[in-house]
Amino acid sequence: MVIFGVIGSRILFILLNLRFFSQGSWFNFMTFWRGGLTFQGGPILAVLVAPFFLARFNLKFWATADALAPSLAIGQGIGRIGCFFAGCCYGKATSASNPLAVVFPYNSLAPAQTPLWPTQLMESVSLLLLSGLLYFGLKTPYAKSRPGIVAGFYLLGAGLIRFVLDFFRGDDRGRLIFGAPPTTIISVVVGLTGLLVLTGLVRSRKLAQV
Repeated sequence: MVIFGVIGSRILFILLNLRFFSQGSWFNFMTFWRGGLTFQGGPILAVLVAPFFLARFNLKFWATADALAPSLAIGQGIGRIGCFFAGCCYGKATSASNPLAVVFPYNSLAPAQTPLWPTQLMESVSLLLLSGLLYFGLKTPYAKSRPGIVAGFYLLGAGLIRFVLDFFRGDDRGRLIFGAPPTTIISVVVGLTGLLVLTGLVRSRKLAQV
């Protein structure tokens, strides 16, 4: 599933930058080691292929999703630190007096010598905190009695974090759809999916008590 996650991340990046890739050699589609992964495509493809692997090892979907959720958030958080070192996924320009402002060198993917919002580190810290909450939540009796609750909180939290931070991003994230980048729309869908999962679990509990 991790391998398919990397493939999915690459596919979404290509789709968001199709104009660039259509002008070069077909070999460029595969040169992911040069950069070019959009995280949101990873979980989407991983979830699509998950039933095959879960059936192969006789694992339940929601219980497995709960177990993976904290680690997935950690992976995202660490990945954003890599984005910071590379300078990709950079933020909008901000005032030099902003205590959070960062300035990248000329050998970075970010605009050089310009105070920017550190969106990579902002998202990294948020995701690592989310991971901690998910990990401790996974140990609670309620989570053990309601498979899917931790995964639902992950979807809601990750979607909300990305939605908010997209307003601070200054890089190109594809052609606008309804006035918003595709990544913002995906984050809304992810967050709403998590909310629906949580609502369904709470509703099922109430129905069971009647």
